[in-house]
Amino acid sequence: MKTVGFTSIAGRVCLSSIAFLLTLGTVRGDSATWSTNPANGDWNNPANWTPPTVPNGPSDIATFGPLPSTSNRAEISLSAPVTVAQITFDTHIKYNITCPAGTSLTFTGFGIRKIDARTESLQTLTAAPAESVGGNPGALVFTGESAARGITIINNGGTAPGLAGGTTTFQDSSGGGATLIANGGTNGGAGGVIQFLDHAIGEKAAVEIYGNGTLLIDSSSSVTELNSVSGDGQAILNNTVHINQGEGTFSGVISGSGGLIIGQGSQTLAGASTYSGRTHVQLGTLYVSNTTGSATGSGDVLVSRAVFGGDGIVAGNVTLDMGFGLPILDPVGTLTIGKKLKFGVRGQLYCLVDGDTDESDLVIANSVSIDPTATLVLSENGTAPVGMTFTIVESRGSMPIVGTFMNLPDGGTITVGNNTFHANYEGGDGNDLTLTVVP
Repeated sequence: MKTVGFTSIAGRVCLSSIAFLLTLGTVRGDSATWSTNPANGDWNNPANWTPPTVPNGPSDIATFGPLPSTSNRAEISLSAPVTVAQITFDTHIKYNITCPAGTSLTFTGFGIRKIDARTESLQTLTAAPAESVGGNPGALVFTGESAARGITIINNGGTAPGLAGGTTTFQDSSGGGATLIANGGTNGGAGGVIQFLDHAIGEKAAVEIYGNGTLLIDSSSSVTELNSVSGDGQAILNNTVHINQGEGTFSGVISGSGGLIIGQGSQTLAGASTYSGRTHVQLGTLYVSNTTGSATGSGDVLVSRAVFGGDGIVAGNVTLDMGFGLPILDPVGTLTIGKKLKFGVRGQLYCLVDGDTDESDLVIANSVSIDPTATLVLSENGTAPVGMTFTIVESRGSMPIVGTFMNLPDGGTITVGNNTFHANYEGGDGNDLTLTVVP
């Protein structure tokens, strides 16, 4: 990856320029609270703090409390690099703290603390783009075990060619825990960047990536747990990412050597991705809706006590190990699997036949095997005429389908709605599963 304004080394953004920023314009201060009547919105102005000292040291805590209803000083901006142990938000006021081009805000202690963590995420931190070609953008850096819990972080993209986007970096053992947004650049500018380096963790952050914005998971980071991934940007995974409990749709490209674990919640992948690791759907739901390439990269897909389906394309093998089905998105659709489809123990195929449109859900694979405990869950819309045939599983290779569904032997029948269907595992061109309406 190449990000203008930084040096790319082995797939990660070098932090040397950020470290350099920390040595410039540093004003040592102490812990303080943002004034209820600040002179202006400049973090680095002592007159804006009580006591009048700028929080700017590795053990300092900056506290933001309530403001008078007439105050417009909730918009705060850095005029020089700042390092603090912690920011405490003891209020429902919607503060926004911006790191303009050339400044950075680094956390060394707890990170973000909200007095009432149950409240809605109202506070935001914003990293602004660079203002000159080769210049540094605004940067947010979480180090040690600091975390960005309960807020929204926005990394804005550059506004002209050669201008780098704002960057948020989690390094050491720091964590996300926030809503993280990387916006795309405009007019040829680079996108915002979110990156997890070293042993950083996600702490169920909800990630949104747009345009040429980037999410980077470094190969040395821990297994990063995110709440969801949304948008149409680019994600570079060089380690395993666990998406858990959220709901997101991502139509961008996922690349890298890492893999995905889809836990509780629902994730839709709609782009043509190239990542090489395995996709493990475990207890959650993964839908694929891409029209080109492979939604799950080149690796295999394992479904364990989970749901996998859609009307997209995957390149690898797909195994349903106690899977809850291969549901196609309503009304009907085609799921294409580049290699082998295996219905494992208690795997299920959900299928809709539409008698009104003469169409049905279809699963296409290079070869198909079915465990004796696997079942077909059939539903019908309308009434199909006698003699109509639906192909629901198509094996494009030369091998016959191995095995049959427990509730539908070869030559057997299954009744749903107003129709009874006769099963033929040698249908189509000789190795497809077809259902024909019989009296």
